[in-house]
Amino acid sequence: MESRPPLGDNRRPRDPRALVGVRPASPRAGRMEGRGRFSFWPVPALLALSLATAFGYLLATPPAINGDAARLGLYALDLDRRGVWPLYVFHQFGPQPLLIYLQALVFPVLGYQLTVMRGLTALIGALSAPLAYLAGREVFADRGEGFARRAGLVAGLGLALSPGLAAFNGIGFEVPLLPPLALLTVALLWRTLRRGRRLGFVAAGAVLGLTQYSYIVGRAMPVSLGAAVLMMAVGRGVGGRGGRRPRGLRVLGGRIHWSGLALAALAFALVAAPQWWLFLRAPYTFFSRAQGADILSSLPLLVDKLVHQWLALVWRWENAYDPFSGRPLLTLPLALGLVAAVVAAARVRGATFRVVVLLAGVMLLPDLLVYEGIWPRATRLTGAVPMLFLAAGGGLAAVWDWVERRSGRPRLAAALVVGAVLSAGAESQWDAWHRVIPATNASEGREWRAGQIEIAVAGYIAQRPAGEVILIPSSDYQRPELAFLLAESFPE
Repeated sequence: MESRPPLGDNRRPRDPRALVGVRPASPRAGRMEGRGRFSFWPVPALLALSLATAFGYLLATPPAINGDAARLGLYALDLDRRGVWPLYVFHQFGPQPLLIYLQALVFPVLGYQLTVMRGLTALIGALSAPLAYLAGREVFADRGEGFARRAGLVAGLGLALSPGLAAFNGIGFEVPLLPPLALLTVALLWRTLRRGRRLGFVAAGAVLGLTQYSYIVGRAMPVSLGAAVLMMAVGRGVGGRGGRRPRGLRVLGGRIHWSGLALAALAFALVAAPQWWLFLRAPYTFFSRAQGADILSSLPLLVDKLVHQWLALVWRWENAYDPFSGRPLLTLPLALGLVAAVVAAARVRGATFRVVVLLAGVMLLPDLLVYEGIWPRATRLTGAVPMLFLAAGGGLAAVWDWVERRSGRPRLAAALVVGAVLSAGAESQWDAWHRVIPATNASEGREWRAGQIEIAVAGYIAQRPAGEVILIPSSDYQRPELAFLLAESFPE
C-alpha cells in the first residue's frame, strides 16, 4: 500500500530539501535558484535608498550635537593629536571604542566637524539595509534561492525606509555600529556553515568580536548565535525522516563543521580578549551599565515590560530619541510578517524560522531585563532590530510564496507583497517629513536639548579675531559639546 504524507504536508518526497524539514518554495521561486545574473542588484539599490533616506533626514533637521557623541569625538581628537589610545571609553563605563578609531581615520581628512561626525554614523547605519539582504539570502537559503532573495529584499526595504532608524543613526554616537556588524556576522557564519571554508569561519568570528566593541548590547550576540547553532544541531526537524534523528548532526542541509566553529570561537576570543582583560581588572566596567531595577523579582513588571516591547514593535512606541513620532518600529506589513514568522516557527517543520525568531528573541533580552522605563529604549533594542527585520522578511516571503501558489500568478504576488512594503515605507516617510520633522523643529526648548546653544557659541568664538580675549563660564567651558565644536578652530 502506498504511503501517504500527513494531512497538510504537501512536500514532494524526492525534494532534497525535504530531508532537512524544509517545505519547497513555489515553482517559480525554485526556478529562480538557477538565476544568478541579477542576484546582486538589490545590494547597491538598497544602499542608495538607505543613504537617501538617512542623509535626507539629516539635511531636513537643524544641526544638533549629542553629549555622548561629542565625548567620543574628543577621544578621537586625543588619539589623532596627542597619541592617546582610547582603547576603552571610561565615561560610559564600558569598552566601546570602535567608532573612535573610525573617527580617528576620518576626522583628519574631512575635519573635526559636526557634519562629519553625524554623517559617519549615518553612513554606517545605512549599510544595514544591503547587509540585511545578504543575511536574508544566507539564513533562508534552505528554503530555496528565490525564497531567500525575497526575504532579504523585504528586510532590506524595511530597514532602508524606516525614518526612525534614519533619525537615530544620524545622532553621531556609537550605537548604529552594531546592526551592520551583527548582520555581517550572520551572513558570514551561515554562508560558511554551508561551504565549510576555514577562512570564512575565522572572518565570522573576527566580526563577531568587533560587535563587542560597538555597543554594550552586543554582548548578547555570542549568546544568540550559540543558541542558534545549538538549535540547528539538536532541534526537531533538522534532519531525518519520520521524526527520527539523522546519522550525524546536520545544519542547513550539511554536516555541522565543529572544527570550523572552533576556529570561529578562537577568532572571536582573540579579538575580544582586550575587553575581557579590562573586565577582569576593572569589574565595574562590566556591571555598571548592565544594572537597573531588579525586574526579575517582579513578575507583573516583567510581563508589563514584555507587553510594551511587543507594542513598540507593532503598534505604538514612546521613543525618547524620536518623541514626536509615536510610530512602532515595524510598519503594518512588516508587523504581519513578524507574526507570520512566529507562526511559521511554531508550525513549519525545520529549524530556519525557529532560528531567526530565536536570534531576535535573545537580542531583545538586554532591554527586557534592564529596566530604564516601561517602554523599550532605542539604544538597547539596537541588537534586536536587524534580527526582527530578518524575521519579518522571512514571514512576508512565506506569505508571498503562499499567495503565488494559491493564485498561480507570480507577478500579482510580487506586486502585493513588495507593493505593501513600499507603500507602508513611503507613508512612514511622508509622515516623518510632513508631521514629525516640523514638530521636532518647532518644539519648545530644542535649542537646549539639541545643543544648538553650544553650536551658536562655538560659531561666535570661532569668528572672533585672533588674540581677542573671550570669557566663557566654566560650566560651558567644560561641556564636551562646545569643546568638540571648537577643536577645528583651535588646533594644537
